[in-house]
Amino acid sequence: MKILHLTDEVWDSGLTAYALQISEQLLKAGHDVKVGVRPGKKPEEMAKAQGIPTVAVQNFFDLMRLLQTEPWDVVNSHTGRTHTWTVFSYLLREPHPCAAIVRTRGDARPLRVNFLSRFIYQHTHGVVALSEHIRRQYERGFYLGEERLRTIYPTVEVEAAITAPPKNTVGVLGRLDPVKGHTVFLDAAARVLKEVPDARFLIAGIEANVSADILMNQARELKIDRSVNVVGFQPSASDFMKGCSAGVIASIGSEEVSRACLEWMAAGRPVVGTLVGCLPELIETDETGFLVPPGDSAAMGEAIIKLLKDQALSSRLGKMAHEIIQKKFNGKIQLEKTLDLYSNALQRARAGRA
Repeated sequence: MKILHLTDEVWDSGLTAYALQISEQLLKAGHDVKVGVRPGKKPEEMAKAQGIPTVAVQNFFDLMRLLQTEPWDVVNSHTGRTHTWTVFSYLLREPHPCAAIVRTRGDARPLRVNFLSRFIYQHTHGVVALSEHIRRQYERGFYLGEERLRTIYPTVEVEAAITAPPKNTVGVLGRLDPVKGHTVFLDAAARVLKEVPDARFLIAGIEANVSADILMNQARELKIDRSVNVVGFQPSASDFMKGCSAGVIASIGSEEVSRACLEWMAAGRPVVGTLVGCLPELIETDETGFLVPPGDSAAMGEAIIKLLKDQALSSRLGKMAHEIIQKKFNGKIQLEKTLDLYSNALQRARAGRA
């Protein structure tokens, strides 16, 4: 198949990572693949580093010209803007081509349901939801069924062996933003230190709407600043996670797609996560970690204490998490499910129905 992936992201986001991940797999499987990107931005740099052919798509007119000059089988949009551009580019052509229009959605924002979005999805032949949480939004909002809508999770690289974790080191990896629940994590850390005085807490991620200084001020107010370290951006999530004995996702919202959770599991670390977004799909209490209510620092602290005080339990949960990632979140499954959706979408497009 001749496949065009589209993203107008400008940074290394989860959406960018997924678009390049599936593009690379399709290329390796022998398909003709290109990625439409904004020239000079991070996704273009990343694609070229991975050996993925790119084409400049800066605006609606660039895309319209591209769709007119090459006979695509599938056009897969990874952002709302490029999805809208694709639908209207094809609707403005006569006669309408039979390329399949596919939308992949991993956005943190809730799905919008209005007249325009209904119109756009009436001309969309397939939808990839990156979690069951997102898939349910489509079922409720657009009444899409299995024939057009599939859940296809991201995949993460998994090392063959789990490295031995350090003792009593708990990490959080994610942008510093109120929705990520860092303040709740610090409150939980204060509770943990009463039971496990030598515990250490690492906070990694770029500053977004919360600064490292604000978090350290909270730590000082809680009198736990000697046990907390805000380490900033980490170029290797894997290396950071290997330096922890357990991972925490303290989010009070969002987490439509939790790449961090998958990475913790791939590293063979148990995860304490909140009951938001897709986390209940990934974390199984007493199997791969613990789930706690969002904003509940007492429950979070109790779960962390369990892991730190029972090394056998922590090891068992981490090993199970590692095995689940290998079995359920590998590239082979992602590729097979994607090609199946593409085939179905292309049949619908050629039959003149969405």
